[in-house]
Amino acid sequence: VNPPFISPAIFRQFVVPAYLEIQQQEGPVTGFHTCGPLAGLVGDLLAACPGIGTLDVSGWNDLDQLDAVVDPAIGFQCQVRNATVLAGSPGEQRELLAAVRRVAARRQVGLNAQSIVMLHADLAENFRRLNGFVELARAELAGEGS
Repeated sequence: VNPPFISPAIFRQFVVPAYLEIQQQEGPVTGFHTCGPLAGLVGDLLAACPGIGTLDVSGWNDLDQLDAVVDPAIGFQCQVRNATVLAGSPGEQRELLAAVRRVAARRQVGLNAQSIVMLHADLAENFRRLNGFVELARAELAGEGS
């Protein structure tokens, strides 16, 4: 399920019935992952799958927007896109991390820095950028950032 390739209407018509059947046969759905933005279908998803305790929230989502419409009892596993981790400016990274920090004040949040692509000429540069992002994230999320 990857919005916007699956519209909220298609999600309601085809995906929700499939998830209801899965739950009837296999038990509750407890997590959900998509690489796309969830805002347009998250209400239908959570109504159909009330056992979800954590949502994987891809880098295509507006964290504040999603936080406003999802019960704070549901955790977010925030996925930071490869491009942001390996090529994003410090300002772009700080802006994203500020949103993670705001959301973490209301709900349990995990952070996954994706970097499993060869974006630079050598692996050492990929690791240097990943480690730089991790250091920045630690500082920003601890409230020590600039």
